[in-house]
Amino acid sequence: MPFKAHNIADLHKLILKGEFEFPVDSVSADVKDLVKQMLVLDPSKRISIPSMLNHPWVADMQRELGEETPLDSEHDLRVGSTFFREEVLGGLISGC
Repeated sequence: MPFKAHNIADLHKLILKGEFEFPVDSVSADVKDLVKQMLVLDPSKRISIPSMLNHPWVADMQRELGEETPLDSEHDLRVGSTFFREEVLGGLISGC
């Protein structure tokens, strides 16, 4: 979890302020960039799902999996958001 607090009230305050730290140093600069863009408080300035799926870190993951085309169809967005929830965010959270 990027937000660390001693109690739920303090946790909510940190989340609402957008103040967080990465719990491990081994997280790459691209991952940090993506997470920071995902946690922007103002929704109009937050990274969109299509931009998220075409972020350099996700694009690198696609290349590693042998997928060279950017994700942009409605189907790709649904599949990509499921991947993000289950694999990427799950891996980030369990790696803490």
